[in-house]
Amino acid sequence: MDVINAIETTRLVFTLVVSIVTAMVGAVLWTRRSVRAVAAEEVSDVATAQEASEEKIDALDDDMRRNARKIESLERQMGDVQNSLENMGSAMRTMPTRDDIHNLTLAMQRSEGNIERLDAKFEERLKPIASIMERMQELLMRGSKD
Repeated sequence: MDVINAIETTRLVFTLVVSIVTAMVGAVLWTRRSVRAVAAEEVSDVATAQEASEEKIDALDDDMRRNARKIESLERQMGDVQNSLENMGSAMRTMPTRDDIHNLTLAMQRSEGNIERLDAKFEERLKPIASIMERMQELLMRGSKD
């Protein structure tokens, strides 16, 4: 009976060891499968995040190019405005000052006075000529009547 008890004890221990090993293998396989599923899910999430990031980067690149073109356009416009300001400054430097305009006004007033005096002198000088013309006209009219 000792041999039979030993064999049964051995069989029991063996069954217990096989059960433990089977349970451990099952746990390892289950853990491995879970880890693979989690890893696959994480890989999918990472791929989705990477695609989203690439789309955002592409959008940012497009925005950056658009902004660069706008900046170039604004720089050209700013250069044009600066040239216009410089041209206006040059034009303003060549324009007459307030004193120049005042002096011109005074000169024009003096010229008006001189013209009025000359006009009066010419009128006086033209009076004899006008009277001569009137006499000639009268003479011509008398001559045509006769």
